[in-house]
Amino acid sequence: MSVNFEKLNFGKNSVTEVEHTTYTLSDGVQLGMKLWLPSSVDQTSYFSSLLTGDTEKLSNPIYSSEGSPFGQKFPCILEYLPYAKDSSMTLSRDHQRHPWMCSHGYVVLRVDLRGTGSSGGYYYGEYEQAEMDDCIELINWLSVQSWSNGCIGMYGKSWGGYNGLQMAYKQPEALKTTISLYLTDNRATDDVHHQGNTLIPNGLLSWSNFMYAINARPPHPKYFNDITAWKRFWLDRLENSCESFLGDWLAHQDPNDSFWKHGSVCHDYDKVKIPMLIIGGLGDAYLNAILRMAGKLNDASRFIMGPWVHDWPDVSVCGPNIDFLQLCLSWWNQHLKPEVQSQTLELPRLSFYLKDSHLANEVFSDAVGKWIGFPNWQKLLSDYEKATPDSLANSHLRYLYISSSMSVEYKKPTVTADKIELKPHALQGVNCGEWFTSDYGLPGDQAQANAYSACWKSEKLTNDFVFAGFSKFYVCISAEKAGSFNLQVRICDEFESGESTLITKGCLNLCNHENGWVGHFSGDETIFEIGLNCTGYTVKPGHCILISISPNYYPMMYPAINNQGLFVHPSKSCLIIQSTVGEESQPYLPFDKPKPLLELDCETTGEHKLQMSSEKVDHNSYLFKTTSDEGMTRFPHLGYECHSRTEEKYYTDELVTYASMDSINTIESNFDIGNNEKMKTFIEAYEEIKGDDRHFRIKEHLKVSMNGEMLVEKKNTRIIPRKYV
Repeated sequence: MSVNFEKLNFGKNSVTEVEHTTYTLSDGVQLGMKLWLPSSVDQTSYFSSLLTGDTEKLSNPIYSSEGSPFGQKFPCILEYLPYAKDSSMTLSRDHQRHPWMCSHGYVVLRVDLRGTGSSGGYYYGEYEQAEMDDCIELINWLSVQSWSNGCIGMYGKSWGGYNGLQMAYKQPEALKTTISLYLTDNRATDDVHHQGNTLIPNGLLSWSNFMYAINARPPHPKYFNDITAWKRFWLDRLENSCESFLGDWLAHQDPNDSFWKHGSVCHDYDKVKIPMLIIGGLGDAYLNAILRMAGKLNDASRFIMGPWVHDWPDVSVCGPNIDFLQLCLSWWNQHLKPEVQSQTLELPRLSFYLKDSHLANEVFSDAVGKWIGFPNWQKLLSDYEKATPDSLANSHLRYLYISSSMSVEYKKPTVTADKIELKPHALQGVNCGEWFTSDYGLPGDQAQANAYSACWKSEKLTNDFVFAGFSKFYVCISAEKAGSFNLQVRICDEFESGESTLITKGCLNLCNHENGWVGHFSGDETIFEIGLNCTGYTVKPGHCILISISPNYYPMMYPAINNQGLFVHPSKSCLIIQSTVGEESQPYLPFDKPKPLLELDCETTGEHKLQMSSEKVDHNSYLFKTTSDEGMTRFPHLGYECHSRTEEKYYTDELVTYASMDSINTIESNFDIGNNEKMKTFIEAYEEIKGDDRHFRIKEHLKVSMNGEMLVEKKNTRIIPRKYV
């Protein structure tokens, strides 16, 4: 396949890919790595300290440049993940980006974490101390190699973005900067497990089951001396690690315990000294941390909040997309090449995309809207955090109120003895979408959910109403009797057709909030502060703003022990919204459109399919179901093919008095091993959660087979006391 590298804007350095090499840690564990070296194949000996084993057979020329410089010192870019460098999950995306960056004068490394992919050792959970210690050791070693200029940058999204932030917090001297996307600064409040101190069923179960399956995948057999050695390596991992994360997560229900504080930089932002480029997306779940860090981290860091889902900004299904690679290159050149005079990347403190009104099903395209810059976001965030219902509105804070007549008002109503019951119903969570998605799992039309919820609606707008940042709802609640309750708030844009688009949402465990664990809600009139997700959205004239409050949002919020007899007191409630109508924001057009990417030669049979549905399965039960099928993808250059499927089911009754859920992931991986033979592997990972008012009951079942014969089977049942959620 002929490639026009000039059209792809490749640099002046030749690029050689080394499929596999290793770095041996001080404890003897070997980390598997893939490299992209800024040299031709016959010059790779210059990087000999990086090369182990028979690298000649594993070295592939990607790009040849006649004017390629040689013998100079290069900075390094490190991406450090548990997803296996030779898996279908990352092969294509790595090929699109890492060779391109390498051609501009960088050594790029894609390293498997200890206990994952082609690396030795074991791992048992997210962001373990060993993961951090290994990374620091690797960074320090890279910085002193003869070909290195001593400057290391880290790069990645999600897990890879998060450990970049953690390394910045740990401060290895050679780490000069990171580019981190879709991450959190607080594992307790803004990760896949909890929000508002409630459990996220379609977050924690979905992610746990996915990791349960992929952690059991085998490494590629071509990097072993023979099939026996490969099987022994894989079997050792299956027997000594490859456990589900779910039990640990459910066992740590207190958001203030050390389990969640570990790795959460929010407890001391000042420890992050280096400049960071941090990127988030309005369609992603990790959006609150981005704006929070924009107000808290060092002055040299920059932040971008685009319209994207949990995918790279140049390919996200929600646009407009940007030239992400050129943005990265400008940042790297500025911070990793001190010996070269490079143009400073001029960005405001926060670059923010503000979307216009759109129907829920119109989000998968270039969103109509505009980029705005916040040069002084730190002050704006500080003003917002201090704002209370008794504060005065200003050019960047707006206030809305709800009334006993179910209307949204712009002026504070007279306080009355009104109260409105919040009744639970299973369909209050319909069309909630996936907790985080990299494709088409965003929330759908909210009209049906609104029909089963308590809703307050404004008059039709006569002017634009802008949401640009955070919102918080001070809501007065009481209950018939003491108990354990949850509360969900949604803000919607209602069209004249009656269709409704979710603008933002938030939830709160009324027994476990900013004042700590109180055991139960007394039922007395109490004003709670519910933080809503940050957003960028303009409601247009002719539309209505709708505020929905409900005691249920399953399957995105686990049902509370109690959900009956809860009341809201409208005249004592207030919504505070960050907005932009003054000089605090500056419209601008900061980013170019993306250029074509280098595509990997692979073949996919069947289209990627994601289906989300809800149905009443009998007179009193509801099922929310999500299925995904990635299709079979073959990578000819590796002699490898993979097919992944997922099915998640969430059950409850009409009044949401119970919840039962299960998830199953299957992964079929086949490897060519010569003589027209294949090594066929199949993994099935199943997890189930059932709960009552005292316990969570978990079932886990992992089955791994090779060539049709069972290799390993694990079953586990756990009963975990229910206390904080």
